[in-house]
Amino acid sequence: MSSTQSSRPSHAAETAQLTPDQLDVLYSAEVFDEDGQSHQLDRITQGKRVLLVFIRHFWCPSCRAYIKHLSNCIPPESLPPGTCIIIIANGQYQPISAYRQATHTPYAIYAHPSLVIHKALDFRAPISIIPHPLEGSKAYEAGVGGRWRMFWTAVTEGLMVAPLHLTKVGPPGQHGGEVVLEADGTCSFIHRMEHGGDHTDLEELSDIIDASYIPMEMDDEGVEREGGKGEEWGNLPVMLGGLVLGLAVGLYWNSV
Repeated sequence: MSSTQSSRPSHAAETAQLTPDQLDVLYSAEVFDEDGQSHQLDRITQGKRVLLVFIRHFWCPSCRAYIKHLSNCIPPESLPPGTCIIIIANGQYQPISAYRQATHTPYAIYAHPSLVIHKALDFRAPISIIPHPLEGSKAYEAGVGGRWRMFWTAVTEGLMVAPLHLTKVGPPGQHGGEVVLEADGTCSFIHRMEHGGDHTDLEELSDIIDASYIPMEMDDEGVEREGGKGEEWGNLPVMLGGLVLGLAVGLYWNSV
């Protein structure tokens, strides 16, 4: 394991065999593809070993970074036979196409606006939606930046690109996590996010599903080539200009 993962709990601490009732809810839950077609989860996972990645709302910069890194570091060709990855968001289906374009992920994306799975699996939904502390951030967040930059990214890459998706991206206070379902229908691993940047580290995740891990390329300063942290205040005038537009996001987020 890399040094960035040394503070994480052991696999045993996060591995939990879901109860039969929880599995029944999970497999019978309804999800939607990007065309709005409804699917029962057991129909799309049947006979496969599946990693389910539950992201937060579609405009979450941290989750977008995670899915980009997931797609690059654990591409489909690195998966063992009979294993697949499915991404599930907590919003409605309309933002899926834009999310796929933004993250360039080859993996299937579904929407689960009812949050039935989230409630059954006890995924956290804290009252506060204040951005998570940056101390101890995961490796995949290296290019996300600080709070202001995260907010600005949500506005410029979310609200300004698809304003009609404002009420469809999902509740920002609902966290997700990762679940590994075996081909026999059992659950071998579950991780519940503690805050908005708490997805399972990708190198660890690749070990869990027996996939080959492809490290991101680094520049001479040890920053991933897809981006560094940058200066949070360098674009302050532009950020303030977008603040008014961003108020719509804040009003919506505080209403859910």
